[in-house]
Amino acid sequence: MTQRVNTARAQIMLPDGREVTVRHIMPDDDELLIEFYRWLSPETRRLRFFVSRPMPDAATARTIARRYAVYNPAQHAMLVAVCREAGVERALGVANFAVDPAAPTAAELAIVVRDDEQRCGLGRALLDLLIQVALTRGIQQLRARSFAGNSAVQRLIKRAGFPVQAYTSAGETLQTITLQDP
Repeated sequence: MTQRVNTARAQIMLPDGREVTVRHIMPDDDELLIEFYRWLSPETRRLRFFVSRPMPDAATARTIARRYAVYNPAQHAMLVAVCREAGVERALGVANFAVDPAAPTAAELAIVVRDDEQRCGLGRALLDLLIQVALTRGIQQLRARSFAGNSAVQRLIKRAGFPVQAYTSAGETLQTITLQDP
């Protein structure tokens, strides 16, 4: 499978003065993603993936990371925030959306930021950039699912600057961001 990936990059400055690059995930980013997953606490994994998964064995980790690194850009947007730490590129956060095949102007989004990088504006920057990508692709609605008690992500989405509708049922909240009226 040949993959065309947008090579656009955005530079953001964190409050501590570090410069972070946000770019599309590339096919050879599987090791970067595996290392990123190791930085996530069990609670952050539970909030993002709805289960608290331990680090899988090397072969399974590579398969999962490969699935994220090699994707169909017509159906997904996959962004990663990276910076240099000790001379090595490290992932600080990942944001993505997947277009709903039944409603091609809607997509489901997800964002996860490394525990040690949370509450510094990185999640907001990733969401803003993901919204920009969605708008250029004609996406009219972004949907985010979270545990009903995940107030941090729910606040993040409410503050995105677009109308948001929320519905909570069975311990799960679905927020729908309206980017463009149909």
